[in-house]
Amino acid sequence: MKSNEMIDILFIDGLEERHLIETPTFLGYLFPIASVLEIYKYTYKIFNLSTLNNYTEFGFIEELKSISFKTIGISTNADNIRITYKVIEILKEYFPRTPIILGGPQATYSSQKIIKETKCDVVVRHEGEYKLIKLLDYYINGKGSLDSIQGITFTDGYGNIIENQDSEPICLDDLPIPKFEILTNPDYWLIPSNCSFDNFDDFLIRIKFYNNIFLTGRGCPYNCSFCVEGNINSKFRLRSIQLVEKDLRHYLNTMKTNYFLVGDDTFTSSVKRVTEITEMFKRLRKEYDFVWFAEGRVNVLFNNPNMLEMMVDAGLYKLQLGIESGNQKVLDIYNKRITIEQIEGVVKIASKYDNLLIHGNLILGNPFETIEDFNKSIDFAKHLIQISKYKMDFACGYLTPFVGTEIRENPKKYGITILDDNFEHNNISFTKITCKPSTIDMADLQNLYSFTENEFTKFYKNNIWNLNKKDIDSKWFFDIYYGGASTGVISRSWTKSIYNLFSLQRYYSLFSQGGYIASYSYEGKYADLIPLKIWDLSYEQAAQNYKFISLNSEVILISGNDLFLYENAIGNLSITELINLPFSPFQKGKESIEYAIRFFLFLEDKYAIIFKEY
Repeated sequence: MKSNEMIDILFIDGLEERHLIETPTFLGYLFPIASVLEIYKYTYKIFNLSTLNNYTEFGFIEELKSISFKTIGISTNADNIRITYKVIEILKEYFPRTPIILGGPQATYSSQKIIKETKCDVVVRHEGEYKLIKLLDYYINGKGSLDSIQGITFTDGYGNIIENQDSEPICLDDLPIPKFEILTNPDYWLIPSNCSFDNFDDFLIRIKFYNNIFLTGRGCPYNCSFCVEGNINSKFRLRSIQLVEKDLRHYLNTMKTNYFLVGDDTFTSSVKRVTEITEMFKRLRKEYDFVWFAEGRVNVLFNNPNMLEMMVDAGLYKLQLGIESGNQKVLDIYNKRITIEQIEGVVKIASKYDNLLIHGNLILGNPFETIEDFNKSIDFAKHLIQISKYKMDFACGYLTPFVGTEIRENPKKYGITILDDNFEHNNISFTKITCKPSTIDMADLQNLYSFTENEFTKFYKNNIWNLNKKDIDSKWFFDIYYGGASTGVISRSWTKSIYNLFSLQRYYSLFSQGGYIASYSYEGKYADLIPLKIWDLSYEQAAQNYKFISLNSEVILISGNDLFLYENAIGNLSITELINLPFSPFQKGKESIEYAIRFFLFLEDKYAIIFKEY
């Protein structure tokens, strides 16, 4: 960027703790804001602190001193508020006259507190697209007044904090096509003179990897007591199908991705809406190669079982269900408006689709829940995994009473003690305890996370080999093809149970290299396949055999003429060629070839060999 170029607003991003910096901030809020800014001819840049090679106060300020900007914008959340405080303190010291504008959920629900403690100039509560334009009109062009802008909180110059009345929710059809280009074009970014990335495109690839979210609506018609979205004082709104299609075309053309996450909190709230969306997705999939992920409301899916069929037919590959607990009393306390029977019913429906993965969440430390109650919840989760045919995974985390939630506002009502009312400033994580229910001892609560992880790991390890190899492979292929960590395709328990095994690491690393296939996907003659042994086994001289324990604890012995087949499966001869070797102990002919095929298919199922095409 040229040093004499003037920026109207500089968005500062990447404010997570340094050890969390590999998980970049969600930039979805900026897609529509950027488009609106361009319509109103305001210039902007994004500055992600993780791109600083000198990640210090000095490095930060030196970079900012080399450019010119009129205002600063920061989106706040529970993950970045601690560093945001520090950054604002530094900015106010070196750029005391530059207006600092905050937005995001953390600032929205703590606007007066944050203004008082950080001395920032203004907080934009809830949606910010057109409020930001009015603020820039005021700060840059001297138009209007702060007290006339609805939905903001600000200081009046005399030390008073003014909170204007809330604004009306935006009509989503009034917004332009989101500016997805900010994730692909370096021109929208402030690139530090001493950048931590040799190639800034590498940074954009990483950013895009974590921001593959596409929205078709805003708000939530439900009000679960632990959720911020459901407690926002704004209406549930949907963008018209015609505009969503335009948005998605632009998204796919810009992002060049084969999958995206539908980020709507309640994508399945309306059967009519899902019908329209899936029909549109099917049309676009004739032009673009993509699959997608979505969250689903259990009660709606249970009452409309055909909805899942429509979604899968339109490319849905993973469904997240808001399960939270296997205890009905906890679901009722959270105002989930779902039942245990409905959860089980939806998982059974979803299990019918071969290529659909299912994800669920479990909250640890629920209100009024005992250890005995929670154990029942774990048992229910294991039951769901079984009836899903092991297509389901779970993530778990401690109850976190975010600002803006009913639980944060009324903890006594839920039998909850918030251990630190300022916990967002202390490295928030779902693996850390921020509140304690009255029905569980602290020692038990502290053990709950590791206990739950171990229970799932043991369960998968003891049961996963009941699946056929094709189903196990499918999880690996989804992970490789559709982005792995960002999509959550393979859960932590799956990883611990399966993919840490050395034998499988070798097996799947060969698949990743290309040229190797699974027999079930081969369309030619099995006799033409080339077997390659995966394991180097020790020969037992006394017993004259090879012996190994399979992944499902089965003792496998290779002896007699099978020794010849295994020892010569070195990836250079087909099954037919092995049988026809001059020193082969087998009679030449179809019967011997069929025997060898059965032998190698058996070992493939045990991950002891892999096939190459002839």
